[in-house]
Amino acid sequence: MARRKKEEKVVEGSVTRRIPIEWHIPDDMIGRYATNLIVQHTDNEFVIWFFEVDQPIVLGTPEEVERQLQEVTSVRGRCIAKIIVANNRMRRFIEVLEQNWKRFQEIQGGEPQ
Repeated sequence: MARRKKEEKVVEGSVTRRIPIEWHIPDDMIGRYATNLIVQHTDNEFVIWFFEVDQPIVLGTPEEVERQLQEVTSVRGRCIAKIIVANNRMRRFIEVLEQNWKRFQEIQGGEPQ
């Protein structure tokens, strides 16, 4: 499928020009699962923190597992990324996510299990 190139509008004084963006993803980029997130905003930006929360490891018989789980008072959520988005870009980010979600649902046949 052909993709149109994304261009960024650059304004310098009274001169405006669209310049293509060449997307680069480093080979050593690490992918992490985000199981939770926190979103906050200021007048100028949205701040999104992504967290990975691991379930506690419990082993043994059902009774031992139950006892171990009773002793768990909390689990740690490790922040794996903090993304700051200018408020004038956030609506477009949400639209792109919604479009992709709709495509996912069409392909998968509904909500994920």
